[in-house]
Amino acid sequence: INAEYMGHSECLFFFEHNRNMRIGVSVSPKKSAQFANAFIAYARAEGVECIEIDLCTDREEDERDADGKIPVGSEGAAAAAAAAAVPATWPSVDVVLHKLVAEIATCEREAASSRVIARAQRYFSSGMVRVVVDPWDRVAAVVDRAAVQRLLDARGVPCPAWGVVGSSSMTADVRAFSSAVGYPALAKRVVACGTAKSHFMAVVRSAEELQQIATDADGSALFVQRFIPNHGGTVYKVFTIGSRSWVAQRPSFRGVPQRLEVLDSQREFRPVAGSESAGAVQLGTGLLSQQWGVDEEAMQRTIALVASATGLSLIGIDILIEDASADGDSATAGRRPLWVVDVNYFPSFREVPDVHAAMLQHLREQVQAVDVAIAP
Repeated sequence: INAEYMGHSECLFFFEHNRNMRIGVSVSPKKSAQFANAFIAYARAEGVECIEIDLCTDREEDERDADGKIPVGSEGAAAAAAAAAVPATWPSVDVVLHKLVAEIATCEREAASSRVIARAQRYFSSGMVRVVVDPWDRVAAVVDRAAVQRLLDARGVPCPAWGVVGSSSMTADVRAFSSAVGYPALAKRVVACGTAKSHFMAVVRSAEELQQIATDADGSALFVQRFIPNHGGTVYKVFTIGSRSWVAQRPSFRGVPQRLEVLDSQREFRPVAGSESAGAVQLGTGLLSQQWGVDEEAMQRTIALVASATGLSLIGIDILIEDASADGDSATAGRRPLWVVDVNYFPSFREVPDVHAAMLQHLREQVQAVDVAIAP
């Protein structure tokens, strides 16, 4: 390529786009089974070196495991003395793709998780990794539903009114929520991951029911938000990878339940029959409007606000679309407000078509952005 026909940045982009990357993948065993194994196989088939990096094993070795993983770091007796050193088993990579949110969520109460987080932070800041997807501090902010809600509120993301009911201030918190927000309301654990109960939820219809749910929460704080009853029994699951987003429909509550019941959202609200095989619909193609009557521009604006608020590139967003006013009020009739009711990092993406290609492209773009930023 003659630079006479190509500007410096375009020339740099050409070479970086075509050179091989070295990708490190570090995820929990569950995520490894769901996504990482297939992604690693895909990347390797595309000629990209892709390594599974084991940040969870408490040992230090100079060779790979029999299963191909690279153990990173050590928390053994010699680890304290060698804390400042970079273990030989830490590979240099262009980009690390990680999901260790369960360990982040439990690191303050579980020693094993604390060691994993300390090891990951050492590795990510060691100079051996050029790009981390997504940045550690931004991921840590979304494991707490109240913390991420504050980020969303600050950026003006449309969300239902909310509050927190703590175990030590339960009665006062219930009273404050009842006065400020009211009922019906949706109660979830504040901790968004790291335990199976993170997916538990209940629609509460009174202060007494909220008090009962809070009492049964094993000392865990609750995140409580105004319930949107008229949303057609559908939640729109948004899957964002970089600049692209896909949307799938999932079943949801149909109106206000007649009795108090704690549900596991992952079991009760499974994908609509056939939706996984059909795949999620890519936003910006016009198909959401054609198939579901969704205002794509409003959806895109909402997703952009969430991405800006969280600073994340791999996002799962739950959106409800409220039914138009049925009271004939010309000021509200025909409008369908969008409400963001949950946000999480690195969802399953299993309904996204060609997800491994999309992820590889996103990681390549992340590395290219760094290359361009440091170009002279």
